[in-house]
Amino acid sequence: MEPPVHFPDGGAGGGDVGRSPSRWGWLVLLVGIVAVLYGCTIGFGPINLDAPVAIGRNPIVQGSPGPAEWAAAFTYVGPLNLWHPVTWWSHQLDSLCFGFPSWGARHGVNLLLHLGAAALVFVLLVDLVGRTRPGICASFFASLLWAVHPQRVETVAWLSCRKELLATFWTLVAVLAWLRFRREGGEQERGSGPARAWVGRWWLASTACATLAMASHPVAVVLPALLLALDRYGPHPIGGREGWLGWLPRREHAVVLGAAAATTLVTLWLHQRGGLSGLEAAHGPIERLSRMLLGFWYYGSRLVWPWPCRLFEIPPAGLQPRQWMALGGVAVTAVAVMVWKRAGRGIAGVRAHHRDGCLSPG
Repeated sequence: MEPPVHFPDGGAGGGDVGRSPSRWGWLVLLVGIVAVLYGCTIGFGPINLDAPVAIGRNPIVQGSPGPAEWAAAFTYVGPLNLWHPVTWWSHQLDSLCFGFPSWGARHGVNLLLHLGAAALVFVLLVDLVGRTRPGICASFFASLLWAVHPQRVETVAWLSCRKELLATFWTLVAVLAWLRFRREGGEQERGSGPARAWVGRWWLASTACATLAMASHPVAVVLPALLLALDRYGPHPIGGREGWLGWLPRREHAVVLGAAAATTLVTLWLHQRGGLSGLEAAHGPIERLSRMLLGFWYYGSRLVWPWPCRLFEIPPAGLQPRQWMALGGVAVTAVAVMVWKRAGRGIAGVRAHHRDGCLSPG
């Protein structure tokens, strides 16, 4: 029997992941499987929907973009009236490196971004669930399921979805850097690491990658909430605040919150200036918010059960009876878990009080 792998800090988020001899093998296997499944996309051309317009006839991407085109990408919104300059810069870099239009090379870049995201999901899960052999195996199968899920096909094979790939990649890098930043802060508090200022290299890396993610796709504005959740429930929770105060931002969240606010304001301003298209223009803000919440639930259910697969996944106008039942089951389960945890803490407190009373003198 192979001896167990021991890590110096004994925690799920500490130590060097590379010290586990099996981790790199699982990572190579994951990347290899995903590359084989999606490698055929390199031979694809553009999907004749919006790629020929958004890329093929895009004035800032055609030919060999120069300084003027690179600067114009910061304000260019394209046919979808969406602000994502990092995405346009990536397409301009494709034109400089591979020529124009070079559809196969652009598909290859999409594939590389997806492979990188799959590897980052694996590393993140290992960091969260623990760097033991069972944790690594579970992280491998979870990241493989995420990478080969049918909903990933559209993102990888559709060149216009480059923005989702970039936002996912930079979001994962930002989260991993944030966890490393929090881990070093915990080591400093325990006295096992060198003294550092709260602004360090990992904080700078996480903040920069979070900004790149938001500039790749506005959907990444949820990153501050994700970082706050990691600070409260992650492998390196931040103490000092009880109850709802633990959700309040700290000074290290200021830049990420500012980037999210700026991205939101720029996106709203562009929508007001250029107008919305399709279904969005036919609904008011309240109805669009309700459709957004419905879309979260619908796409979440499609992650669990993606069949039948469709070219476009548009949420219905309302939930079906089965979906209402499933939503009710999730809500009841969540309430039951919360009650059970509170009851468990109460019982543990009574037992501790009783034990202390029994052990006290007299």
